[in-house]
Amino acid sequence: MSRPNQPPHRSGGGRRSEPVDRGAAAAGVAPRRLALDLLGRIEEDGAWANLVVPRALDRCDLGDADRRLVTELTYGAVRQRRRLAAIVDPFLDRRPAEVAVRALHLGAYQLEAGFPDHAAVSTTVGAAPKKWRGLVNAVLRNIVRSDPPRWRSPGEELSYPDWIVDRLTADLGPEAAHDALIAMNQPVAPTKRADGYTQDRASTWVVEAVGAGPGELVIDVCAAPGGKATGLAATGATVIAGDLLAHRAKLVVDNADRLHSAVHAVRADGTATPFRPGSARRVLVDAPCSGLGVMHRRADLRWRVEPG
Repeated sequence: MSRPNQPPHRSGGGRRSEPVDRGAAAAGVAPRRLALDLLGRIEEDGAWANLVVPRALDRCDLGDADRRLVTELTYGAVRQRRRLAAIVDPFLDRRPAEVAVRALHLGAYQLEAGFPDHAAVSTTVGAAPKKWRGLVNAVLRNIVRSDPPRWRSPGEELSYPDWIVDRLTADLGPEAAHDALIAMNQPVAPTKRADGYTQDRASTWVVEAVGAGPGELVIDVCAAPGGKATGLAATGATVIAGDLLAHRAKLVVDNADRLHSAVHAVRADGTATPFRPGSARRVLVDAPCSGLGVMHRRADLRWRVEPG
């Protein structure tokens, strides 16, 4: 079986494990240990993946390659949670502690994504709490020797809640929905602007579409975290960036300060703004919505958003 949204993976059926360099395996434990810790913060503590992962990477002393590995493993294991559970659960007589489940998902993700079997197993075992290493080792080795599971539904295979699959199928039709679900499992490389801010390409298109010029007053009504507002300010426009919630308005302030961007952030209700009609040359409203269109860059969003 080849995976619909990742590189080809294990063939199953008792494939012989590759030899592994013990020193390399030991070195590979550190990024997996950090990824395991991040999975706990996201899945147990409720932290947002897109916020907690960059902060952790800023504070760690890992090299660039290991940082990229942490990012892939964390986002991948979160995104593929349902699929990984379907792979792991048949090998559990009873559910262990959640940290052990997360370690198993971390290891299964690597096996699915084409990491060498022995290296994936040994480094994940090394990253797991000592109490659970025997279980993690046994289950992952059983997965290596096993045939892939038979998926019970598209939601299980592609790792989405069933309601998202059903909604997209109703809106787009079965074939287009399937293609969209696969595409949203593919992380898209962000764009780095000239000022160093990392932003989704779609957001840069919004700034270009607004077409603000030097000296023009632009109001960004739903501005957090401030990527589009600071992008507009870089054109020379005068930007007022509003958001309803104080902590989200602070995100705008923090990003503007970091970029030395002349953005004026305010806390304001977009449905009843304090601005005089006609006072701004241009108004940008990127209104809050279901968020389904940004699941490709928000690994945990599919597990947080609810039907509505």
